[in-house]
Amino acid sequence: MAIISVMLPDELAEELDRVVSSCGYASRSEAVRHALRAFLADLGVEYGGFTTAVVVAVYERAKARSSLRVQHDFTDIIHTLIHAHMDDGACLDVVVVRGDAKRIGEFASRLRSQKGVRYVRYMAVPPA
Repeated sequence: MAIISVMLPDELAEELDRVVSSCGYASRSEAVRHALRAFLADLGVEYGGFTTAVVVAVYERAKARSSLRVQHDFTDIIHTLIHAHMDDGACLDVVVVRGDAKRIGEFASRLRSQKGVRYVRYMAVPPA
C-alpha cells in the first residue's frame, strides 16, 4: 500500500478526527480512503467509464407517464427499480443503474427535464 502525506488546515484535521471517532473508523487513513473512493466514483460519473449508480427521483403522480417513458428509453442501463407512492400525491423512484457514466448522466438529465419532476439526484457507487 502506498503512503501519501497530506497537509490539512487545523480545522479540517479536527473535523476529520471527529468523523473518525463518531463513525467508528479505525484510523484517519481508513476514513480518508473511504472518502477518496467516493470522490473518485463521483468523478467517474463526470468523466465517463463504466460505473454503478443509484438515481433517486420524486415526481407528481399525475405526471408519472413522462418519467416512465424516460425509463423505457434507458432500459439498457436500468438494473433495478423501486417505486413508492408518497403521501402528498407524489411518486418516489429509486433506480439502480449500471453502464457508461455518461449514459447514466443523460438518464438523470432527461428525468430532471420532465414536467412534474420535483427532485433528481444520483450517486455513483464505488467498486467493491
